[in-house]
Amino acid sequence: MNNPTQNLPEPGLYEHQYGGLYRVLGVAEHTEDTASEPLVIYEHVWPYPPGNLKARPASAWESRFRQISEATLQTAMNRDRMEAQAAVAHAKQNKLKFGETGQTYNTYY
Repeated sequence: MNNPTQNLPEPGLYEHQYGGLYRVLGVAEHTEDTASEPLVIYEHVWPYPPGNLKARPASAWESRFRQISEATLQTAMNRDRMEAQAAVAHAKQNKLKFGETGQTYNTYY
């Protein structure tokens, strides 16, 4: 990987700036372009179903995601999935990022 000092996310749970919750599985390097930056491998966990793996450049990770606890995930999952999806869609459509409205994921709805 081209920048070993880059701040890479640890495996665990994260909240996207628009409210979706994700699980980071690890960090990978591109097999064909070893000079490229590391890729964060992750999946949705809430409010969208898990199982669809994604990869995002590590440089785009830190400014858009923050680590959360298992308790935060459990609290979120006690809410109605359709309402949660609507809240995430609303945040994305209106570009409501962390703290801009004084709300966090758990208070969008």
